[in-house]
Amino acid sequence: ELDYGTNWSPHRRQQYENTFGFLTGMFGPEIPVRSITRSDLRRLRSILEDLASNWRQRPQLCHLPLEEALRKSRELKLPLRSTKSIKDIFDTIETIMDFAVAEGLVEHNFAVNMHRGLPLHTSHPPYPFTISQLNEIFRHPPVYDRPIPIEERDGSFWLPLIALWTGMRLSETAQLWTNDVTIIEQIPVIRILPAPPGDDPKHDKRLKTRHSHRVMPIHPELERVGFVEFWRHAQKEGRIRLFPEYVREGPNLSFY
Repeated sequence: ELDYGTNWSPHRRQQYENTFGFLTGMFGPEIPVRSITRSDLRRLRSILEDLASNWRQRPQLCHLPLEEALRKSRELKLPLRSTKSIKDIFDTIETIMDFAVAEGLVEHNFAVNMHRGLPLHTSHPPYPFTISQLNEIFRHPPVYDRPIPIEERDGSFWLPLIALWTGMRLSETAQLWTNDVTIIEQIPVIRILPAPPGDDPKHDKRLKTRHSHRVMPIHPELERVGFVEFWRHAQKEGRIRLFPEYVREGPNLSFY
C-alpha cells in the first residue's frame, strides 16, 4: 500500500504535524473524525485568532494545554499569529476532511471556507538590538578568551559560536549528529542533512525546507577555539548526537 506521506517535503510534513497538534490539543487524540462538527472548528478558529504566535516556543506557554495557552496569551498581550498562518492550518484541515469524505468516514467537509473573514493579523518583525544591548554584548571579551576545558563545553557554549561563524540556524546546530561533522580532503566540514524517523524520535532530524541541505567548511575561528577537538572528544565518547542536552519534546518534537 502506498504511503503518499513519504513524498512530502519537510515543510509540508511539518504543516500536517502542526495541524494534527492543534486538532488533538483541542479535541483529544482519541476523537473520531466523524464527530467533529463545524461548530467545533469555529471554536478552534476563535482560539487560533487570539493564540500567540509560536506559542510552543514560548516558555510561558509551551507547557500549557491549548485553551489555557490562549488565556495566558490574552493576559500577557503577546503578538498574534498571522492571518496566513491560520489560513494554512484550515487549508490543511480541509484537505484532511476531503480525504475523510472520499473514504466515507464523513458525509460533508465541515472545514470548507472556514478561513473566510479572518482578521487581518500581520506577523511582527523581529526588533533590532538597541544601542545599549549592543554595548552590553561587545564591551566584554569574547567568551572563548578564557575557555573552559573541552569536556565541560556544551551546547550553550558552542551554539552561539557556530551560529556566528557559519550562519546555521540554532535548531540545525542543536540536532547535529556526531557523524554530521567529518573531514573531506583534510578540510573539516559540517553536513546539514535530514534523517528519516527512527525508533526514538529524540534522534530524528528535521530541516526547515528541502533546500536546507548543504555542506559547509568549519570556519578557521571555530577550529581555533577547539570545535574540531570537541567533535573528536564526542566521537570517542560514542555519542549519537553532538549536543544530547537538547532533546526533542512535545507534539511537534521541537527543541527546548
